[in-house]
Amino acid sequence: MKMMSPGQWNNETAKLFYKLARETINRAVKSGQINPQNADYEWAKMVSNMLKKSGFKVSKKILEMLKR
Repeated sequence: MKMMSPGQWNNETAKLFYKLARETINRAVKSGQINPQNADYEWAKMVSNMLKKSGFKVSKKILEMLKR
């Protein structure tokens, strides 16, 4: 079993959130539930919500995407 520091665990968890949100948004775009022009905004909103619920700090880059 590989041991991780809390910082490494946080980074891996955030990467997983980013990946899961991107896959979910891509499926929603393909099925017509989300307009492709809004995909990045919806992705940022989804990641922001997942991070907040897990007690993580939301990055400035994601917050900037939500302001557009």
